[in-house]
Amino acid sequence: MKAPKNRKWHYLRVVALSLALFGLTHCDNEPYNYLEEYSRYTSTERISIYTVDFAIAVPNNYYSHPRPMPLVLALHYGGTVTEDSGVNLLAELVLPALGELEAIFVAPVSPSQTTWISTPCERVIFGLIDTIKTYMQVDPAKIIITGYSMGANGVWYYVNKYPNYFATALPVSGNPGGLTLNNLGATPIYAIHSKADEVFLYDNVKTAIEALQAQGVNVHLKTVTSAGHYETTKFAKPLRTLLSWIKTQLQ
Repeated sequence: MKAPKNRKWHYLRVVALSLALFGLTHCDNEPYNYLEEYSRYTSTERISIYTVDFAIAVPNNYYSHPRPMPLVLALHYGGTVTEDSGVNLLAELVLPALGELEAIFVAPVSPSQTTWISTPCERVIFGLIDTIKTYMQVDPAKIIITGYSMGANGVWYYVNKYPNYFATALPVSGNPGGLTLNNLGATPIYAIHSKADEVFLYDNVKTAIEALQAQGVNVHLKTVTSAGHYETTKFAKPLRTLLSWIKTQLQ
């Protein structure tokens, strides 16, 4: 399977494939085998003055039948950030949960390391999306943003700053309560959070989302009962239950 034309994208290294397989073992008998359906690459791109590592996954049938596809932007969690942080998030959560959307998935590595809320991150995110649009067919009305923990906080931030850019937003295990969210537009948001989260307490997140709902924001909350904050793979199944809702937003 060839990479997209003129792109220096590389098949994921053996270690990354092993991480993908490891992630699948934690997804409650995951029925969707994205390893067979997607070609996965890693690369480095120069965006403005920044160099960004990223992972990208493309449906295999795109190459035989190119057509405008949804694009899923995935923002990784914090902790020790490495060049594989985007790869890990795709393998552990995003592809097992959302691969059936038949979309192009991209997961950049934060140039700011400890946050997604910074000027370098913003330039990298939208510059990378523009680069992918240049070389592949992306439906601009079907761009989805998702993220976990630090990445979820980034999701809230960018949906607020760009209220008409994304088709839908899926923050997982993040906390909107610490952000100023006074510009949320019509973008449908479906957050996922666990009652067992020991970093962002569930009651605080629920209160923040209920306050947004009272303001008329199109936001929903899916509650997970027993997954801890660092058990990322346990959120694949809850996220996958949102597929029908997500597809409705893309119509």
